Amino acid sequence: MNILFAALFTLIVIAIPIAVAMLYTEYFEVLTQDSQAKQKYGKFIEDLNTLRNGKTVILFPVIGLVRKLFLAFTVVHLQNYPNFSIFSINLQTLAMIMLIGHTEPYKLKSQNRLEMFNEFSLLLVNYHQFSLTDWVSDADTR
Repeated sequence: MNILFAALFTLIVIAIPIAVAMLYTEYFEVLTQDSQAKQKYGKFIEDLNTLRNGKTVILFPVIGLVRKLFLAFTVVHLQNYPNFSIFSINLQTLAMIMLIGHTEPYKLKSQNRLEMFNEFSLLLVNYHQFSLTDWVSDADTR
């Protein structure tokens, strides 16, 4: 019975980002042009620069959600493999840095810079975690 609930929960967790991405792309014009829809659902995308990048920037929150889900998976299932989990988190952070640098998803430059600063700070913290794993063989140095 527990396996059934776990499988059902896994399907729900995977389906939510897919459904949100499909809804965002399907109703992109309505969300950006209709004033009533903007008032009702505009909080989700009001800070995003939809004029510059169109539909690609509207997927930025969905990518962030998928990243958080993957981070949770990494923390739970790779806890016995710290090197792999740190590499995985670093790859996620580098991918987000490239995505933010390429798409500049926010309207204000200060928001884009703050997001880049957050990602670089996370990358710096993750690199320091290597010294706490078996990557450093000397126990005194660790």
